[in-house]
Amino acid sequence: MKKISILLTALPLALLLIGIVLCSTIENLHSTLLDIGESKWSGYSELRQPAVRPDCDVAAPAAAADSDEDDLLDDLFGEEESASEEALAAARAVCAEKLAQYEKIIERQNDGGLQAFIGVEHAVGDIASRSVAYGRHVLVLIFLFCGLATTLQRQHLGLRAPTTRLGDRVSQGAQLVGNLIVTFSFLAYYIQDVRSGVENVSNLPIFWMFGFGAMALANILLLFRPLGDPEDAAPVRNTISGVMLGIPLYAYMAWISGIYFALVEGHFAGVGIYLNQMTEHADLYTNVALYVFCGMMLKYTDIADRFLAILRPFKFSPEVLVFIIVVLSALPTAYSGASGIFVIAAGAIIYRELKTAGTRDGLALAGTAMSGSMGIVLSPCLIVVIIAALNKDVTTTELFHAGMSVFMVNIFVFAIALFATHREKMHWGETIKAFPAVGRAVVRVIPYILIAAAVLLALRYGLGAAFDEYSAPVLLPFVLLVLLVFDRVMAGRVFRKSAVETPESGEAAPAPEAPSGVLHSLFSSVNSTSIHAGGLLSLMTLSICLGGIIDRAHLNELLPQHFASPFIAMAVLFVILVLIGMIMDPYGAVILVSATLTQIAYANGIAPVHFWLTVLCAFELGYLTPPVALNQLLTRQVVGEGAYAFEKAEERPAKFWFRHERILLPVAVKGIVLILVAFVPLIINALHWAMK
Repeated sequence: MKKISILLTALPLALLLIGIVLCSTIENLHSTLLDIGESKWSGYSELRQPAVRPDCDVAAPAAAADSDEDDLLDDLFGEEESASEEALAAARAVCAEKLAQYEKIIERQNDGGLQAFIGVEHAVGDIASRSVAYGRHVLVLIFLFCGLATTLQRQHLGLRAPTTRLGDRVSQGAQLVGNLIVTFSFLAYYIQDVRSGVENVSNLPIFWMFGFGAMALANILLLFRPLGDPEDAAPVRNTISGVMLGIPLYAYMAWISGIYFALVEGHFAGVGIYLNQMTEHADLYTNVALYVFCGMMLKYTDIADRFLAILRPFKFSPEVLVFIIVVLSALPTAYSGASGIFVIAAGAIIYRELKTAGTRDGLALAGTAMSGSMGIVLSPCLIVVIIAALNKDVTTTELFHAGMSVFMVNIFVFAIALFATHREKMHWGETIKAFPAVGRAVVRVIPYILIAAAVLLALRYGLGAAFDEYSAPVLLPFVLLVLLVFDRVMAGRVFRKSAVETPESGEAAPAPEAPSGVLHSLFSSVNSTSIHAGGLLSLMTLSICLGGIIDRAHLNELLPQHFASPFIAMAVLFVILVLIGMIMDPYGAVILVSATLTQIAYANGIAPVHFWLTVLCAFELGYLTPPVALNQLLTRQVVGEGAYAFEKAEERPAKFWFRHERILLPVAVKGIVLILVAFVPLIINALHWAMK
């Protein structure tokens, strides 16, 4: 089944991702070509268009002066005759100037070099404009291939992965029902548009139908090829709760959406209508797939391992090592777009590093889940860009500037929590003795830093593509691709150099397994991208629909629009935002909050920047809090179920905190940070007004 998935999804997705990156770069290339044309041929903006002859004639105005009517008027209005002649003379002069300019443009356009350049520039511009025009279709195609890959390889996100034949069949059946609900909803949506008499009916619902329909067919196929052996289905293992937890979250959302729109509103097309709204911000959601692609390329290199090697010689105590890794992970998290994406990309490496250093199980899992939680307030995080795009009251500059203060609060609270819960003596390791090994480790990462800088400089000065929060999703794949090629080539060289014969026996010395090559690593990156992006995009699409239900049910109207004080308003919003973060993905949650809660916050004296930073902190707390805890689910997915075996062992820690540390530590840290971010600014404002 995995081979079928790769053939059906990985190859098309690879072409799509490469096409997106190239088309986005072509937009910058087109701007660069326009600048080059203007610098080489002055007035290039006129030369690049076909010259149009002026619609005037220098000799034509003079004929009008010979008419008898004009002679009579000349006798009556002598002064007007003089003014008319002056106007005619001026018109002739303007016409003559336009004709001369036209002839000059025609003459300049006969330049063969200019014509060749215009041909190239127009071709590039046409590709750029078409890529923008079909951005919505590209997003739906990405969802089609990624969702199909995730379904075929049984990787949709759920609270637990099915481990029995019965559990797998229930999961596939639940997904089948959910996918059919969405498919027929889009069919109803399309029929509704056709019957409405709309002149240009969108074909996007057809693409959506193909996507969810293909996933439904995959569910039918997997129903006939269930997971596990017959003996795996022992009655003791098939508990109702265990089977229900194995159903993916997006399937539950599809059921809820279908039931609401069909039974409550009698408008079955509503599911498709809300899901189609995702394409209104197609470029932002396409960037999610690009960031996942970057994360997967990072996963299939030794880059993260080489940077972590800088820390190993210090031999930090477990708590200190967790603190350093989580804090340092903030920057790559910001560049990966969301905390969950970074957990997918580097979670397995971080967990392995922490366990190798002797970190206890609960703390290692907590550190892995939190590794992506501190960077979402730092530039150029995609979720902040989405917030600024949907809300004109805030800008990315304001959010990133204030986000630095939130980041420092996170660091402080995290350090205090680790110090308060440590089990062994905390120490900074052998600092002096570590310097030689650290120096060697630093030397190994310098080429990666130089290559990344060189690629970004080449893109900046070669294509005019400046690196910022808007261009990062399409420029980072270039950087990671070059780094992947360099990393795999160097790994191959090291392996071949180490594979030498032993002189005593003449036999080949034992050698580690050969590292994967460039093409294999790239293809594995695309395949992993299809799986993880499919899981995330499925949650995002159905989260948007779930948010639409909350909006249409007017649940926000149950809340008072005005509270007695900003503190009460913030306390109420505090609880609601955490609940939203617990059940929805970040991007769908941002859309919901933008449509429902922002005006309540603003009307009660909560500043826009303050409110949205609170939203981000509340979401991160929700992503680490059961029952869903998205980042915990992603951690379980990347480190494997075996890492959680300690939960069932008889040697579990006696103290409640350490038995559940993987949940309690992240929740405690993020909960305290949220309280500080939400209420301290209000307290400061209240004191400021009291002192006036």
